[in-house]
Amino acid sequence: PRKRESAAVAEGSARAGSTKKQRLAGGAVEGPKPDVALVFSKGGELLVHSQVLSLASPVFAAMLASDMQEGQGQRIEVTQFDKIDFEQFYEFLLPASSRCMKVSESNFEMLCALSDYYQVDALKCECAELLRTLDASIPCLLLAHRYGFEN
Repeated sequence: PRKRESAAVAEGSARAGSTKKQRLAGGAVEGPKPDVALVFSKGGELLVHSQVLSLASPVFAAMLASDMQEGQGQRIEVTQFDKIDFEQFYEFLLPASSRCMKVSESNFEMLCALSDYYQVDALKCECAELLRTLDASIPCLLLAHRYGFEN
């Protein structure tokens, strides 16, 4: 009995200690495997779930549902953003990890750009809310204008 209990504790600890890679792959050690590869022009590749992308972004939904190269080959070229920024953006899209993610002064410009480009309106609204809390400045006004934030 004691060996079984120790094995169960060890197994539970292994599951609880999920890595960033596991979170990006869907938040679970076991479960659906990523089915799309994002290939970044600045280097690197990220495996993601097409359903997460499609549900969060009409841009990705259109790409993946069409007869375009992205929909057929399950590979999407990302030329506008780098892998590190996209990884953080993708964590905001995942059901489990997004609950822990916060838009902050250090990430909101990057998130504004990604959420605007991929039309992820809920995240773009979070960025707008943070922008409203910052002191008025020319850079903030320019960002608000660039991304169509009102007030």
